[in-house]
Amino acid sequence: MRRMPWLVWLAGLLTYALPAQTPCVVTQPTASFKISHVKKAGALNADPRSAAWKKAKSAWIAKDCSKTLDYPNLKTEVKGFWTDTDLYLLFICPYET
Repeated sequence: MRRMPWLVWLAGLLTYALPAQTPCVVTQPTASFKISHVKKAGALNADPRSAAWKKAKSAWIAKDCSKTLDYPNLKTEVKGFWTDTDLYLLFICPYET
């Protein structure tokens, strides 16, 4: 437990050293995502080109609104559909490593 004071000191230093990000302001119109109803989900998998996801509606996430920064390299596609009992979402996220 001797290292605990150093961790507290480091956390305090980072709090003052890193600039704070102000939250973004949401402007209208906001994005919308309308998804289709299907009777049965069928065989699910993570392949966006498969029969399960081929006809699913999609939308894009390109900004983290908890900060005022854009992250163009993290643009994510979201596909979705719903049944009488469940909501199905597939996130297609880019990555480099």
